[in-house]
Amino acid sequence: MSDGKPPSPNPPAIFRDRRLRGRSGASTIAAMESTLLLRALSIAGCIEALARQLRVPKKQLGSWIAGEVETPDGVYLRVVDFLRVAHK
Repeated sequence: MSDGKPPSPNPPAIFRDRRLRGRSGASTIAAMESTLLLRALSIAGCIEALARQLRVPKKQLGSWIAGEVETPDGVYLRVVDFLRVAHK
């Protein structure tokens, strides 16, 4: 429903910060990241191949997949790009 006002040029915080730091949705975002990493792993075929593709150590990649450590933003974006290219 429109109130007649133009949309704000500044998106709500939920869209500016994908990690939702300090919010209850943080675990949902972590689960989504893990799901994306697992999908990328299934496409790459093995953790070694995905680690090479993302240019990260495979031990660290395993920690991100397991949700033990937060995935860095740059790696997250490379995962998204990898999945985007894989689906073309």
